[in-house]
Amino acid sequence: MLSAMTEDLEIRRKRLRFRCWHRGTKELDLLVGRFADAHLAALDSADLDRLEALLEVPEPLLYDWVLGRRPPDPEHDHEVMARLAAYSQAPETAPHAAHSRSETAAGNSETT
Repeated sequence: MLSAMTEDLEIRRKRLRFRCWHRGTKELDLLVGRFADAHLAALDSADLDRLEALLEVPEPLLYDWVLGRRPPDPEHDHEVMARLAAYSQAPETAPHAAHSRSETAAGNSETT
């Protein structure tokens, strides 16, 4: 019975990973998809429920929450949302960080 539950969680995580990478806008896909890649394995069933609920939030609203432009609605103000926002604002995972790394690799960055 335990292995069936574990298998169900793994299938659920795979589906969620796909949904996180295919929300709509490239910017939010990068933020939510990278978060999923880094954290899905550690999320329990209740946290997966919370993440699934976040994926149902309209894109512009979720983007504002993730970037800290506005606080999440009370029903989405939970640990998963806080972890997603913190992860997306970390220097190494923020969207501008990937852009900066690609500029540096291409030799287009300015040095001060």
